[in-house]
Amino acid sequence: MDLKTLIGKNHPDIAFIVGNGINRYSPTAGSIAWEDLLIQL
Repeated sequence: MDLKTLIGKNHPDIAFIVGNGINRYSPTAGSIAWEDLLIQL
């Protein structure tokens, strides 16, 4: 399935999460990273 079809079929349930990625590489263990946040969502 292409992206246009996927969006067309699911547009009521789609949300975009935008971030600058500053928290992707945290020096402290246990902090919230973008990958973890997206997996939880």
